[in-house]
Amino acid sequence: MPAGGESRAKHLIAVAQSVAQEDVDLLFDSKNIWHRPDDTSVKYAFGPTPEDFSSQSRFSFCVLPSQVGRDWLGSLIRLNCEAFVECFPELDLGDLAPVAGKKPLPKHDLMVCLSTRSAYHLPVARKFVTSLRHRGLIGDSIASSVEMAVQEAFANSLIHGNLELDTGGHLSMDRFKELGEETERRLASAHYGARAMVLTARRRKNGHIVITINDQGNGFIPPDEKATANIDRKDTTFGRGLPLIRSLCQSVNFLRGGRTIELTFDDGQTENATQDAAFLTDLERRLATS
Repeated sequence: MPAGGESRAKHLIAVAQSVAQEDVDLLFDSKNIWHRPDDTSVKYAFGPTPEDFSSQSRFSFCVLPSQVGRDWLGSLIRLNCEAFVECFPELDLGDLAPVAGKKPLPKHDLMVCLSTRSAYHLPVARKFVTSLRHRGLIGDSIASSVEMAVQEAFANSLIHGNLELDTGGHLSMDRFKELGEETERRLASAHYGARAMVLTARRRKNGHIVITINDQGNGFIPPDEKATANIDRKDTTFGRGLPLIRSLCQSVNFLRGGRTIELTFDDGQTENATQDAAFLTDLERRLATS
């Protein structure tokens, strides 16, 4: 380097071509993504589909289009990138910001930020876990158990957290129809539909995988950790899925007043749960009929 030259951190950012340049600039100038240092150099690469980006390039971020479709959700597997953020005008991460570079917290191996209205229509948990497997963060032997736990936690955070829907009690046909109509109304509203869902994953030095699902709802008082056997309750929306989640994880913690659920997976513990097919089958049957 020439004398007097400056070393600048360089970031290559993949951007969906349908996202306007000014919206990308606003996104990265905001405090939602990072506290951008002055010595940071940013270069944008635009493409109409994930397949238009080189799999050999290393991207710091991938900016997803508003109302993400299945094609761009596939970028979690296609792109060499650890941070994926949907660019939508109402994005306000509040206490979750910034989602990247938030020291002294550990760095994420994978982070995905989507609006509720996009996440509701996509197989987010499945694609997230597939991406973890693709990156070598989890093995095939535990992937199904991880996906089951993440799917249950994600669905509860989305439906009962961000959308604040009450699905407790007996659902008659009329009630089921009303619930569907109310869901569509809330997805269309800025108040509910524009709330963010943030998923993160990181590998600890001991090999354990820590996954968090974060919502922007009102939170709740987490149930007693020991109260996992009672899965027949009809007066709760999260209680019936929590025993299943806890049976698949080494530990489950609630943070941010119940708006973040942290799942820790240990290979040996999860493999045991996977091998006990009879236990899982019986547990799912009881959950479905309770």
